[in-house]
Amino acid sequence: MPDRQRLTWTCCIASSTRFPHLIYVKDESGRFLFANSVVADCYGTSKELLIGTLQQNRHPVAEELDFFLEEDRLVLSKGEPRATEHFFTDVSGKRRLMHCIKAPFITSENTPAILCISFDYTECKKHRTRARTTTHPL
Repeated sequence: MPDRQRLTWTCCIASSTRFPHLIYVKDESGRFLFANSVVADCYGTSKELLIGTLQQNRHPVAEELDFFLEEDRLVLSKGEPRATEHFFTDVSGKRRLMHCIKAPFITSENTPAILCISFDYTECKKHRTRARTTTHPL
């Protein structure tokens, strides 16, 4: 499936369904070209108001933002998908542990962009850690 078709499909699904994952597309400068409602909620706004704004003007934690932007640069410069684990703090201060997959593609305007899908696995990680530290009698 061509990248453009895949992006269109992903954006349609993400728009019409309430996925629990953050799904967004940014251009080279960090401007949101697409975001689902989960991303908008994390930034305390609507999808409509988020589109067209820079992540740099939205994200509340500078260290996290620096990491995100560096990952964006790597994805664009290498032209390959990347997977990372990182923290994401929303505007209300809730800190989540995320597994993030970023992939490069070309927009319909023929400009480079980044598709990102991030999975919140904070609770899963807590349960796994708890399970490892808990002794179960046989």
